[in-house]
Amino acid sequence: MGRLKSDRRNGNGKLRSDYAYNVRSWMKSVSGPLFSQTLNYQESMAGTILCYNGNISSMSWKAGSETTDRGYRFTYDGLSRLKDATYGEGNDLTTNPNRFNEQITGYDKMGNILKLKRYGQISSAAYGLVDDLSLTYNGNQLLAVKDIATSGVYGNGTDFKDGANQPTEYAYDKNGNLIKDLNKNISSIGYNCLNLPDQVIFGNGNSILYDYGADGTKLRTVHTTGSSALTTDYCGNAVYENGVLKMLLNEAGYVSFPDRKFHFYLKDRQGNIRVVADKDGTVEETNSYYPFGGMFTSANSVQPYKYNGKELERKNGLNCYDYGARQYDAVLGRWTTV
Repeated sequence: MGRLKSDRRNGNGKLRSDYAYNVRSWMKSVSGPLFSQTLNYQESMAGTILCYNGNISSMSWKAGSETTDRGYRFTYDGLSRLKDATYGEGNDLTTNPNRFNEQITGYDKMGNILKLKRYGQISSAAYGLVDDLSLTYNGNQLLAVKDIATSGVYGNGTDFKDGANQPTEYAYDKNGNLIKDLNKNISSIGYNCLNLPDQVIFGNGNSILYDYGADGTKLRTVHTTGSSALTTDYCGNAVYENGVLKMLLNEAGYVSFPDRKFHFYLKDRQGNIRVVADKDGTVEETNSYYPFGGMFTSANSVQPYKYNGKELERKNGLNCYDYGARQYDAVLGRWTTV
């Protein structure tokens, strides 16, 4: 059938991943010592609505040294759009419920999200509502976001930063590209002839500049924060910072410099990087994701590639995934360009 059955890295059993499928060739599980994931469709689990159309009714995972399953139950509307992602732990996902829920309580007639609730970690030992968002539009263009949640996320987890309280907080050019985001204090975004962002200017004077090849491949970014600048060059699979080789990417992970150490990615069904481990199988980073791509609070982050294997650009508060042709804001579940 040509389906991937196993993936073994560096000849180390700790870095193994095995894959299983159901009779319809839908992926059923990823299993290995450092990361495992189980996907349910029509399989019965207490509290889930069974799905026979390919939608995932529930999923669970364990990463790194975790000994307890973590996961979500999903519900959808009549158009198969996500409504509720209800978090839980344990074999039946009933332990520590609702800690990282993500809920869409309304879509408009064009499929835009009208209301979104997100739960997360609010202190070292407490969990609660971190986002309670209402989104308003002009057609398909987002105009403003209001957040009435009173708690912010703890650490480096995902939540919306409500930096403005105006009727119009976002602006667009004639091509539909986002050119202003007051909530992120972005005063202007410029685009090149390929509709790719070439500069992002923040209200505090910080900036991000981009250079591309003729085919749209990103070649360089320059992040300026105050009086300091960080230049990142992308030369094929080599990544340089301020002229010094930083990473050499490959299909299995990357080699870091100057220590010349190998690091391996363990991915889930969507290609999300869940675990980063060294050649001996020692875990260096673990990641857990909300359904829309935001990240749970994590104590360790050693490299920038996360959801779908895409680079997460956090500097200056941009907090977008770079998909090449456009950027994605996982906090709102929206792309920045058409």
